[in-house]
Amino acid sequence: MFCQRHRFQHDLRIFKRQAAGQHDGDGGQGLFFLGEELTDDRRDAAQIARTGHEGPYLDGFEAAVLPQQPAHGFARLGREQSFIKERRGAENQAAGLAHDGGGGILRQQECLGFLVWFLLFRPGQAHQQGRQSQVTGQTHTGFSVSAYAGGPMWYDRAQMVLLPQVDHGSGEPLYRQLYEHFRDAIASGKIVAGERLPATRELAGTIGLNRNTISAAYAQLEAEGFIVTHTGRGTFVTPRAAAPHQKLDWNAFLGQHTERRPSAVPVRISFAHSRPAEELFPLQAFAESCEEVLRGEDVSAILQLGSPGGYEPLRQLLLEQTRLEGAAGASDGVMISSGCQQALDLVRRVLVRPGDRVILEDPIYPGVRNLLAESKAELVGVPFNQDGLDLHAFERALLRGARLVVLTPNFQNPTGLTMSLEARQHVIRLAREAGAVLVENDSYGRLRYQGEGVPTLKQLDPFGDVILLRSFSKMSFPGLRVGWISAPLPLIEALIDAKQRTDLHSDQFSQAVMLAFVEAGRMLEHQRTVIEAGRRRLAAALAACREHLPEECEFTEPEGGMNLWITLPEPLDAGELLPRAQREGVGYLPGSFFGVTADHRRSLRLSFAAVDTADITRGVALLGKVFRGELAERRWGQREPSPALV
Repeated sequence: MFCQRHRFQHDLRIFKRQAAGQHDGDGGQGLFFLGEELTDDRRDAAQIARTGHEGPYLDGFEAAVLPQQPAHGFARLGREQSFIKERRGAENQAAGLAHDGGGGILRQQECLGFLVWFLLFRPGQAHQQGRQSQVTGQTHTGFSVSAYAGGPMWYDRAQMVLLPQVDHGSGEPLYRQLYEHFRDAIASGKIVAGERLPATRELAGTIGLNRNTISAAYAQLEAEGFIVTHTGRGTFVTPRAAAPHQKLDWNAFLGQHTERRPSAVPVRISFAHSRPAEELFPLQAFAESCEEVLRGEDVSAILQLGSPGGYEPLRQLLLEQTRLEGAAGASDGVMISSGCQQALDLVRRVLVRPGDRVILEDPIYPGVRNLLAESKAELVGVPFNQDGLDLHAFERALLRGARLVVLTPNFQNPTGLTMSLEARQHVIRLAREAGAVLVENDSYGRLRYQGEGVPTLKQLDPFGDVILLRSFSKMSFPGLRVGWISAPLPLIEALIDAKQRTDLHSDQFSQAVMLAFVEAGRMLEHQRTVIEAGRRRLAAALAACREHLPEECEFTEPEGGMNLWITLPEPLDAGELLPRAQREGVGYLPGSFFGVTADHRRSLRLSFAAVDTADITRGVALLGKVFRGELAERRWGQREPSPALV
């Protein structure tokens, strides 16, 4: 009797499930049934002889479900003998045979084995334990071990696979009914990931269908990824197939992909955005430009797909203007981009590879830093302070080897500072000697409110290798997203190819409107308005900083642009103080968002261009109140307690 267990296959199969209280064929209570298939050939006979059990599946089951149980042999014997009884009873009933005299003794042994197993390892005990699935990572109550983990699949009554009901009178093919039954059960979670489906022969015999019908249904399920079949082990529900009934956890799916942003708290006065003032937009002039484009003869062509290099009439105008100011030569070309941000994105797609060293100003606009970090480049931050770019640090960084240098020489974001002419000449010479490509972001260059202008790096480069990025966005209508790149023609061609792969081309209607706006002289008129408003607002910001900020604060004094950089005294942290400022109705961006290698925790960017002068004064005064109050609290807390006077 004991050696018969070596005639069974590795894994256990579900044979039948009965409703509660229903009697089995032998008159028992029918708590549940476990089916096993006899094998014709024991290919692992050597392992059985060596280990004394059926193989790794059952051994893994014992280790996972019945650890350190001295009576596990009785449990296994009870399960096997219980099925022997069921199988023999069915066979004898069909053949009209009766058990011999020794059958009573065997039945007593079988009942004894089953009783021992049931008392020690009944499903209720396993149900209370609750085991961690080795497939899905989810805890499933019930007597179950994942077959993917190398063990057989055991079920209590609540976890038996639902048997399908088929309608032979329906016009729908039987295999299709079976397929839909299991598909819906998997999608709804009634059959969970890792659960094993009945074998085709077994299911065919249970529900009275041809085995080929079952195989056809399983084949369709497997083709659609709901199940997977492992030869010699069985058919199992795939982990991904059981998930549609659950909402996707997007946070877990994305991981750390999303960028860190400051909390969006509504405030009365916001210095957080470096953008032009909406109230200065010349809407009537813009509407006239739109009407001119819509009435033009080529409006249909403008609304059609265009060139990835941009709207040709606008490209020609920008190239001519760039050449007139000495920022482009005969070997240079121009292409249109969706603002300077996409221009830089195209440059890094073409020029930067993982592991390349790229030199950036520190602090820097986070959009630049994040783009290059996405390319898995090694970012090297060079300090950009009151004296401009730290040239000694820049030279040391170049000596380490750098493929690309990205600089904003005019009214740098976030500091608002401008590089001197001498510094620019020095940068061009060092970069050329090191073989590094210079990228010049000149988004703010036209926003000079006072002082003399300084030639761009592109104008100063005798070889014309500098890549110049510009945009209309800081002057007018940033929502149109019209920028451009001036660079040597071979690079322009490569950038156009990258542009086509990215978004085909920028919006042609916006380009045509900007062309009409410029050609009609409206841009020049609007530029004068913006410069005058910027001059007043910068003056208001600087005056408010001098009057309201703590004396220990330092701040830059730019001659144009949209931003100035404030550094608080120790031990203040601009990021920690932001919630207090927001409660006062004022917002800003902490310096920690602009760091490359330094943290700049004591600094903040104050963007003044989109705030009127009255709000600038009021907002800076509120910030000064917050900073002074925090500074006083910190200093008071650091004072030594005075001894009592006696």
